[in-house]
Parts: sequence; C-alpha cells; structure tokens
Amino acid sequence: MPTAIVSTALCVIDREQGGAEAFAEIDLAMVSLFTRSELETADSADTQL
Repeated sequence: MPTAIVSTALCVIDREQGGAEAFAEIDLAMVSLFTRSELETADSADTQL
C-alpha cells in the first residue's frame, strides 16, 4: 500500500492558539492564509470608514 509523507499543513485561518507550535513539535510546517490578528485588524479598519 502506498504511503504519503506530509511535511506541511495548510490552514485557512490560524487562530494563533498554539497550532503552529504543536505542528512544529512533530516537524510539520504550518502555512496559513490568514491569521486571527490580520482579520481583526481588517475588521477594525472597515468599521473606521
């Protein structure tokens, strides 16, 4: 049976609650499209318009 080697996890939103660090502990890189901080900053910028 073929196996796969996973080296990177892709997440849409990094909630910044330790997920990247947990993956790093098992030698797995994490790539996120957005972070919680980025979304909160964008939201506050929108409300100031």
